[in-house]
Amino acid sequence: MQEFMTVLPYVEPVHLKRVQLDIKDHTIDMESIFKSEQWKKSNGLQLTVSMNMVSSSQLRSVKWALVKCTNPKEIHIHYDHIDENSLDDLFGRPFRNNRDETVRAVRIPDIEHGFLETKISNSPDVISFIWRKFDNEVIGEYGLEHLAAIIPRSERILSAFENPLILKNVIEYLGCSDIQRMRKLSKNIRNCVDLIKTDPRINKLAVRVEGINTIKLEISLRNEESVSIFYWQNGNNCSVNRNVLKKENFRSIFIKDFESSLKGQRRELEEFCVDFSYRCRENKSEMDDREKLEMDTSPLVHLLEEYLKSRNSNLQVKKLTLIGLNHYYILRILPYIDPDFLEKIEFTDSSRSEKSIDIEELSMLDQWKQANELVISRIIVSTPISKLEVFNFSKVEIMVQTITAEDVLYLKRKFLQPSSLLKLKITLESPITENTMTDLLGRPYSNKFQRSVWYFRMRDNEEALHIMHYMSRCIIFTRIDMSTVPDDALLEY
Repeated sequence: MQEFMTVLPYVEPVHLKRVQLDIKDHTIDMESIFKSEQWKKSNGLQLTVSMNMVSSSQLRSVKWALVKCTNPKEIHIHYDHIDENSLDDLFGRPFRNNRDETVRAVRIPDIEHGFLETKISNSPDVISFIWRKFDNEVIGEYGLEHLAAIIPRSERILSAFENPLILKNVIEYLGCSDIQRMRKLSKNIRNCVDLIKTDPRINKLAVRVEGINTIKLEISLRNEESVSIFYWQNGNNCSVNRNVLKKENFRSIFIKDFESSLKGQRRELEEFCVDFSYRCRENKSEMDDREKLEMDTSPLVHLLEEYLKSRNSNLQVKKLTLIGLNHYYILRILPYIDPDFLEKIEFTDSSRSEKSIDIEELSMLDQWKQANELVISRIIVSTPISKLEVFNFSKVEIMVQTITAEDVLYLKRKFLQPSSLLKLKITLESPITENTMTDLLGRPYSNKFQRSVWYFRMRDNEEALHIMHYMSRCIIFTRIDMSTVPDDALLEY
């Protein structure tokens, strides 16, 4: 160390960019380095040292040296032991903490946009102190939520974001949730964000009723990042995650955020989900309180309907999933989905109570007619089999109370005729016996493991109809290629 301090004064500070001291078994006098003219006048200097123990006093010296700097510098310390108790007090609480690294940040006083970033890497054990400035790269790296504590909220700083050219460049680094936080910084910034109409790049969107007076908004982005926002009523106030909005209604705040989240969305959503099935997760007394549940869910459905109706165009969605919604509520949402993009419709329920749905009215909608796949699970379809309009889909899964002999023969005839439907799976609440199926379709080609299989020739010699009856509670009709039919299968019309 003494030899180093003897040589250091003769080094030109302007050209000094990197110093590495690998003298682990000796005491490194950090104070002497920080007091040198070479440290004070250098620009972009990287100081790397190795130490057995990094004490609290040494950590204070490092912080003092860096916050007094007027230009960027870095200090990297390889260590065996460190005084972890001092880290939070000196460098702030971690805002990123995973297996690979722990990151902290504190503002640098009197340096506009300046902050000190502290990173601890676990393999190898290295602590890095980096003098940085708040810019677009930093926003993209950490997001506004994590940087909120170190970004000064002066009028001068905020006014910079009111410039559309500056804000457009910043927003390119932000995710959907950060854009929403940016909108809340000031009225002028909010207007500027709305003017830019940036694409939030949302991939999936889910609205879930989590309990009485509680809504959860889940947003998944195309870069696989996701965020969950909770809204709930607390007396006269609305809580949004940790924030409390006085004298606000949680549904009104939710629908405003929901609407603003989709502003500027340029591509279709992979999935839009509305989930009202929370009742099965609540206690029995709340499950039985049907009036209270209806009062809680009905206003939300109507708010969603009003928003969807107010759009200049239907919401572009590939997959629509509706959970725990009855026929009336489905008709408040499905008609406002763009039929040209809708590929899959799914209705399901996770409550313990038995539910049914009549799909005859739904089948008249363009969204129904143009979709490729339909799944209705844990909800009994009450529409008679003969009135099912499902042959426009390519794949269908439904659940019915029971199926009659006439229904089976009707479906067989329909499948033997040209249509788009390739597979129909029907789950039965009440079973149909093996003997009944044999009387209707003849002796099966195979009957193993409670599965009976029949093959039937279609008028198009390139395809055949495969029917499977499984455990008396499931019948599957499948249009298959003739080449997959066993050679010894007896084919009949």
